[in-house]
Amino acid sequence: MKQGLFIDRGPFETRVALIERERVAEIHVELTDEPPVAGAVWRGRVTDLMPELQAAAVDLGHGITGFLRAADARVLDGSATDKRVPLKKLLRRGQTVLVQAVRGAADGKQVRLSADIALHGRYVSLYPVRQGTEVPKRIGDPDQRETLLDMFAALGPSGRLVARPAAARVDPEMVRADATGLMAEWELINDADGAVPSRRRDAPDLLQRALTELAPPAPETIAVSDRSLSAVLRPLAKRLAPDLVERISLAPPGQGLELDQALDEALARDVALPGGGRIVIEATTALTAIDVDSGGARGTPVDHNMRAIPEIAHHIRLRRIGGPVVIDFISMRAGNERKRVEAALRRAFERDPVMVDVGQVDRFSLATLVRGRGEAGLARQLQHQIHEKPRMREAVAAARVLRKAAAELEGVGLLPVTLSLSLELQPVMDADAVARASAFLARPVSFVFDARDIDSFAIARTR
Repeated sequence: MKQGLFIDRGPFETRVALIERERVAEIHVELTDEPPVAGAVWRGRVTDLMPELQAAAVDLGHGITGFLRAADARVLDGSATDKRVPLKKLLRRGQTVLVQAVRGAADGKQVRLSADIALHGRYVSLYPVRQGTEVPKRIGDPDQRETLLDMFAALGPSGRLVARPAAARVDPEMVRADATGLMAEWELINDADGAVPSRRRDAPDLLQRALTELAPPAPETIAVSDRSLSAVLRPLAKRLAPDLVERISLAPPGQGLELDQALDEALARDVALPGGGRIVIEATTALTAIDVDSGGARGTPVDHNMRAIPEIAHHIRLRRIGGPVVIDFISMRAGNERKRVEAALRRAFERDPVMVDVGQVDRFSLATLVRGRGEAGLARQLQHQIHEKPRMREAVAAARVLRKAAAELEGVGLLPVTLSLSLELQPVMDADAVARASAFLARPVSFVFDARDIDSFAIARTR
């Protein structure tokens, strides 16, 4: 597959891999027992102002508190969203405000909120607190852009409508239906009679996001792991992304296990470079550090650095690394060499869907960049730290074991089996998980637990 999606769903998780240029560019994972938060909308109440942080605490109900920065509340000013507005001019204690989760709570931090609400469809994004319309120049030809702008104008002032890349590849009526659907959804969210605090919109799940936000404008295919998932995805695509319905197909056997290998690479500390050498990626509390190591391979420092840059950009996106990143390049003495590496580093992030601010390569051959924070990084989502060492979370490990077991049972028939798993997985294998796992393996299954490695298993016929 040159470009498209692979979607895989099991008892413990749903996974979506974005393929670009025949390589996994992004991996998104949603754990069954951890409902998504990003994208949810609340009518909340401001409970505290923190002028020293230029931020406010917002009560979202059910004991949940969100963190709203002044920078993320500028749209409430109504005059100019690109200027700095002091917190006290935007918010007050006791104020009711509609807010959207940008990022879920993690690492002891509160839910990150924004007042600049965004509703994303396959062909259109609606920013209801803003005004105007937009069709980026990279979308379609001048006639197509003019048609879309006229359509948006005819729909009336209901916020800012922005055409998405797929809009230029479908019938304009599909675009109109997407826009009117988002506008109707906003009317329900913005119902003035809603209780305070209350959740006004659930976060879209990963299958919805795959069809609306993650799928490329013209994917080669949307490959799914099995027929039951295809049966769920097709009606969803018919409603949300009609142009993708005919692109849904079954993936080749074993692609789920191949994605496990891609995840292992995305979590590894060392990454080998083509032609020799490596990069070493280490996360700290404050930032992510990346070291470029020639490994004794032949070549000049600038050659090694240039060869490392595509892998650096690829892995930052693949691992969903956000915040400050410091890259320790192999030392370069000449200023023109550092400029060459700096320019290549900027070009490498042009395709990244998240904003990346790349700084200069200084005289010590250190480069600093800042990538926008969105979803939690893969490592934080799939691993936890035990004695300062990363270890796969139990639900993630259980999902892997079941995929391997399913591959081993392929073609065996519907014989009842007993599956022996590690004692470490017993806490996540409650009655509901056992039922889901048995359905996934498509046969009666008994589970026993013993002292074995977390990623090992044994299958025996039940007698």
